[in-house]
Amino acid sequence: MTPDEILEEVAGMLEEDEEITQFPDLKPALIGWAEPWQPCKDGKGAERPVGLIYSAAKCIKVFMERDGMNYEEALEWLTTNTEGGYFVPILPSSYTVKSSNSFIKGF
Repeated sequence: MTPDEILEEVAGMLEEDEEITQFPDLKPALIGWAEPWQPCKDGKGAERPVGLIYSAAKCIKVFMERDGMNYEEALEWLTTNTEGGYFVPILPSSYTVKSSNSFIKGF
């Protein structure tokens, strides 16, 4: 699926007034979505909010190509300012992808 197809499919999963946190500048690194189980805010039961998944390697590539960073700078930016930022309770995630079918490390 392309990033646009992923966003279109996710939009169809959301409630009318629900929004999803995304990194528009990292759209080329968007590889999917997840619905992790989380405790409800009231502490009773669980819910499955939708979160976007970005390829860590593709994010680093975007930073290097777009911003002229070297690998170490791009990795630090990803871990500190992207993954390390707190935006909303359900954050986009990034993963290192071993192959097209296998996620080996989640951040």
